[in-house]
Amino acid sequence: MDIPIVEQTRYKLLQDPEVREAVGATPDNPDPLYNKNFHFLDDDVKELLERKSHDYLIPGGECIRCYKCTEVCNTALKKAFVEEVLPAETRKTHFREVAKGFTEEQAVAEADRCLNCIDAPCRMRCPANIDVPTYIRQIREGDYRGSLETVIERAPLPGTLGRVCPAPCQEVCRRGKNGEPIQIRLLKRFVSDQYIDTHSNVIREPPTGKRVAIVGSGPAGLTVAYRLSVKGHDVELFEELSVLGGMLRVGIPDYRLPPEDLMKEINWIGEQGVKYHSGVSIGRDVTLEKLIEDYDAVLVAVGAHRPKTLRLEGEDRIEGVMSATQFLKDVNLGEEVTIGRRVGVVGGGNVAMDCLRTSVRLGALKVYCIYRRAREQMPANDVEIEESMEEGIEFMFLHNPVELHEEGGKLSGVRLIKMELGEPDSSGRRRPIPIEDSEFDVGLDWIIPAISQEPILDWLPEELGIELTRWNTFAVDKNFMTTRPGVFACGDDELGPATVIEAIAQANRTAIGMHKFLSKK
Repeated sequence: MDIPIVEQTRYKLLQDPEVREAVGATPDNPDPLYNKNFHFLDDDVKELLERKSHDYLIPGGECIRCYKCTEVCNTALKKAFVEEVLPAETRKTHFREVAKGFTEEQAVAEADRCLNCIDAPCRMRCPANIDVPTYIRQIREGDYRGSLETVIERAPLPGTLGRVCPAPCQEVCRRGKNGEPIQIRLLKRFVSDQYIDTHSNVIREPPTGKRVAIVGSGPAGLTVAYRLSVKGHDVELFEELSVLGGMLRVGIPDYRLPPEDLMKEINWIGEQGVKYHSGVSIGRDVTLEKLIEDYDAVLVAVGAHRPKTLRLEGEDRIEGVMSATQFLKDVNLGEEVTIGRRVGVVGGGNVAMDCLRTSVRLGALKVYCIYRRAREQMPANDVEIEESMEEGIEFMFLHNPVELHEEGGKLSGVRLIKMELGEPDSSGRRRPIPIEDSEFDVGLDWIIPAISQEPILDWLPEELGIELTRWNTFAVDKNFMTTRPGVFACGDDELGPATVIEAIAQANRTAIGMHKFLSKK
């Protein structure tokens, strides 16, 4: 064994209690191996180091890229670029995008921090299995169009993901073991913002003559439409609303996902051969039976738009109670929304954060987040929680509404009860338990329940025999086909409420199943 092995692995070796004891490491001298010649060490110490370092290097001192040294080594640690966000006092006065994204210089510098891991945990954690190391390397090399192509191979909505993806990939980034993880999401946004509107069309496979109808223009529907169109199928997409994008368009505020940026991607998908029909309601303007008759395959991907309620007396009639989905939809479509002066939003997910921050921008004087668990159990992204707090929103953790108060048919307040955390429930989070005799009243003139949604599938004709699960989602087989041959379902309609990247990932698999079905017809 030569000196480089000791030098390259000493940081990791010194985390081992046996090694620390053998070399005499103490709080005053934590690194006795620093600048020590391996050959001058005692034989028993050399033998121990050889045995312990075997996991990290192959014979001869060559690094095998196990990355264990990155967990503790500060050598050449490069500083991460932090996303630039408008100041709270400025951003809460408008709906313009609050995050500025990377400049070219920042993107290249951030990409240069990537370790290019062979067994990249970022790619393995990504639900859509995007080749993260490759597209980051392409940015570092200045191949921005190539980087965009790499992302689109697995996700045809790169700019959208670059803004609203929860980025599970960053949670496992090895750079984050000893410093800040690579800003993977922002790098995706960078290449999309630069080139999506001028990106060349993909080469479609020869026409198959098969027709596909897709109901719903959210991330799942758009992804399947793109995949099948590229395979040569004739794809038409139907959207009930006057605008395309589904929940991306009406469920996410403009300050997080500007509609013009979303439309760039939707238009690009349309250029790949997908035909759009907006303002068409299935069941009203055209029946599902007609689609089944006219098309070789049908996909239902309408999303989860039906809100779950607080189940409190008067919730369905008191003025000043509005669901999160309706609230965000009205605001995003430019409808007049007269917000209250004191607003409470019930829930702890990203939808709740969107409602809170939107209420501030509409002029509410006091906004409360009412959540029955603690901060640590909130499913919302940390950045959304932090930015909400910066904008003056008051968080009432471990509280839950139990009664609505009204005056003249209008909301005047809410009675809350304090909660404490018990044992974990089926979600893995500790179950909130009401504290006896802890109720108190809070004056509110507007309350927005934001406690999850489910698909609206009442329009499904019973005679088609399409089975649903007890969660009001479609029962599907391994190819995502429902119990009606030729009718498929994916996204929130099969998963339940999910993230954008989860919907895209499942849509990729659904497109494969639909293509197999169409190829056999």
